[in-house]
Amino acid sequence: MKGTSRLMMMMRQTQVLRTISDDYIPRAFPVKATTGLAGVAVEPLWKPKILAAAAELEAFLKSSDIPPETTYYNIAMTLVRRIKGGVSECGDDWCTLEKKYFWGWPVEYILQVTWREMETAQKWNEWRFWELDPEQVKKVGREDSNIGKEGLGYNTPWEQVVREDFDRRKKALSQEEMAELKKMDTEKMARETAAYKERKDRIRDDLEKARGDMLKKFLNKRFVVDKDLMRMQPGAKYSGKNSDDLIKELKASRPQQAKEGPK
Repeated sequence: MKGTSRLMMMMRQTQVLRTISDDYIPRAFPVKATTGLAGVAVEPLWKPKILAAAAELEAFLKSSDIPPETTYYNIAMTLVRRIKGGVSECGDDWCTLEKKYFWGWPVEYILQVTWREMETAQKWNEWRFWELDPEQVKKVGREDSNIGKEGLGYNTPWEQVVREDFDRRKKALSQEEMAELKKMDTEKMARETAAYKERKDRIRDDLEKARGDMLKKFLNKRFVVDKDLMRMQPGAKYSGKNSDDLIKELKASRPQQAKEGPK
């Protein structure tokens, strides 16, 4: 018993050997074992990287053409302020930082979100989304993407952001400037509508001409197509011919042998 207790005392007094190398970085808090998210690896140097990403995003927003009063600018700057404020308060304590400032998400995931937000800000600055008309956005979304079937008062988050920026810009304009803006929007919509109708009529006329050629082949094969021609009247808008003129023209174009019949 005495030998065992003496051995236990020696083991208890043994100092832990700490090896200092290039791979060892002294930290107040240990590196986590896993992020808990598939595809998101642990980043030991998360603190300088997330601060650099936030600083780059803030510098781009302040040097871009995005107005500071727009909704997207405030959203992106909220992320920057949350990162800087959380790191300044928590320091290396990533556990408290994630729970208190990052809604429970790992710091590695917030780092990816910051880099993606940098790409989004570049697209936002290039496409100038804050100048869009919300009614036009809603119309395009419902016609092209079939958005809006959820209800009459349904607005997508995209429409909501555009609507807030438009209302904020409208309040800052005078009556003369607002009238000029509405006039420009009306003229633009009229031009786009006219171009769309012209393209639609041209496509419809091409289809009618193709069907007329097909019916002409059927007519040469002694198919009765008079009723079809009278119903659809192909090319009437551009050629000025009615169904009777087209029937006479198609009958006249039949081969002479087909008119006389087989001998």
